[in-house]
Amino acid sequence: VKNPLAGILGYAQLTLRKLEPDSPFRKNLDVIEKETRRCTEIIQNLLQFARQEKTETKVTNINEVVEAALTIVDHQLTINDVNIEKELDPNLPTIEVSANQLQQVIINFAINAQQALGEDGGNLTVRTHTGDGDSIVIEVEDDGPGIPQDIRANIFDPFFTTKRAGEGTGLGLSVTYGIIKDHGGDIRIEDPPGGGTRFVVILPQKVAKAA
Repeated sequence: VKNPLAGILGYAQLTLRKLEPDSPFRKNLDVIEKETRRCTEIIQNLLQFARQEKTETKVTNINEVVEAALTIVDHQLTINDVNIEKELDPNLPTIEVSANQLQQVIINFAINAQQALGEDGGNLTVRTHTGDGDSIVIEVEDDGPGIPQDIRANIFDPFFTTKRAGEGTGLGLSVTYGIIKDHGGDIRIEDPPGGGTRFVVILPQKVAKAA
């Protein structure tokens, strides 16, 4: 499925480049391009959920993973009036993980926060620090409306979503949960003192390595 979608996307983009700016076909091709990209993302999430893609780990600086992830989402968050704040511990030990998968975790949390904050925007804070037993902790916190207690037990379930039809697959957080569990870690949800939501990722000592 990914191959024909790549073909559709490629032809749509090629045609868009050849059209005049005022062409009546541009709007339709923009929709084709957007929806094809969305289909590709859904398939990617399904593949990650099924864990059919090989996980390659290497010694990694978690702060670099966070920086790379936030660079990817910076534009989307900025245009939606979300201010990004970073509180990254410069003395973190390195850790053997899949950098690509952990980057996806940060991106999923950031996009979920942006959507939760809504049209008015708000603040997103990402922290890193060491935890108990020299574990590494990643916190992603927003000052949005928070997550109701009655759905917290379900938010990591596959296909569970509170979004309207067509706005999400309900796989983002389940993929995130699977990635962290595959790394031997854990995720918990906390309520920041000022309101909002804080996701806390804990990567245990057994995978941490000295810097």
